[in-house]
Amino acid sequence: MPSTARFGAERVREIDWRFVVAAVVVGGFSLTMAWHGLENGELATALGALLFLPTSAFFVLIGLSHRRPEYGSS
Repeated sequence: MPSTARFGAERVREIDWRFVVAAVVVGGFSLTMAWHGLENGELATALGALLFLPTSAFFVLIGLSHRRPEYGSS
C-alpha cells in the first residue's frame, strides 16, 4: 500500500489541469465583468457576469474527476 504522500502526488498528476485552467479563466472573467458592472452602476451586467461562476465550478469538478489522457499508449 502506497504512502499517503505518494498517493497524493500520483493523484495530482492524474488531474486534467486543462479543465482547472479553464475554470480559472472563466471565473476570472466573470469576477472582472461583475466588478466593472458594479463600478459603472450596471447591476444587471454584474449579476449576469456572476452567472458564469457555476460554470467555473463545473470545470473544476470535471478537472478533478476526469483522468488526464495518456498520450502514446496503445
